[in-house]
Amino acid sequence: MIEVAGVCGVAFIAGICGWRRKQYFLTRCREPADGYLERYRLESSSEYDLKEKDVIFRLYTKDNPDDPIGARSSEPGKLYDGQIDVSKPIKMIIHGWNGNPDSYFTKTIRTAYLSAHDYNVIIVDWSTESHVMYNKDRRFVKELGAIAAHFIDRLLEETGFDMSQLHIIGHSLGAHVCGVVGLNTKRRVGRITGLDPAKPMFSVDDDDRLCPASASFVDVIHTCGKGLGMYEALGHADFYPNQGTPRQPGCGISAGKRSHERAVDYFAESIMNPNAFIAIKGNRWNDYKRRRSSGTGETTPMGENVSHSARGKFWLRTGKSPPYGLGLDS
Repeated sequence: MIEVAGVCGVAFIAGICGWRRKQYFLTRCREPADGYLERYRLESSSEYDLKEKDVIFRLYTKDNPDDPIGARSSEPGKLYDGQIDVSKPIKMIIHGWNGNPDSYFTKTIRTAYLSAHDYNVIIVDWSTESHVMYNKDRRFVKELGAIAAHFIDRLLEETGFDMSQLHIIGHSLGAHVCGVVGLNTKRRVGRITGLDPAKPMFSVDDDDRLCPASASFVDVIHTCGKGLGMYEALGHADFYPNQGTPRQPGCGISAGKRSHERAVDYFAESIMNPNAFIAIKGNRWNDYKRRRSSGTGETTPMGENVSHSARGKFWLRTGKSPPYGLGLDS
């Protein structure tokens, strides 16, 4: 995680360290989804690039909630020795900068899923490379996305699982990695959820970010917009609790880090309580306030149980402490 005060520092570091853009065959996110027929594949040409051996796909289930089975996209034989039960939905979790399988985001979401459902939870563990300077990890987004896409393609070939049952969740920089994954799988990912996608060193003009073309349905929760997170709409449905900016209620003076993490808290709570966060559609916060007071407007739950037909921007309020959801009073 990074503090608000560190955003300018990250940008400065990137400038003095240099910014290397590799060439990939990747259509930009702003073009129609039908343009993503030719996917790029990983082209490692530098000792500083992320390699397939650096990424472990750790499988957790109700039978092994704390002792995962590991697999790599490049290993011989069948993934997980062919023991994964693909009749169950797959939740793939991708951490960001300074993350690991037991960091706050990954552990919180994993625990919520396995407590409430009988799912396959796969954590994309690239922690051996995630604890370096932010500008270096920013350069790994395309490589990591391509590696994860290769893994999904291979699992699909081996098991024939239903891609509509694949849901990928990422926080911060990991949310943009999710977007790249979805642009590179041979078949379209069912759903991607971005939890406060990172803003430092990302813009809407980048081709390696989360966007609607990344999956059949893309939902985004913004909690530190205009700070550590991007404020722009990046999905089919974008949610702005408490206007989507810091400081989120109850975050105190550490507005950046805690507000950035609050998207994780909200999403985890939504797994346990489907109707905790009821959001109202509108172009701006004032639309939400007017429609809430009049009892009109399109609504949908924010989080795990969002309607996949939802389109546009949605707004809501939350509480200051857990449980954060206000239900119909959101």
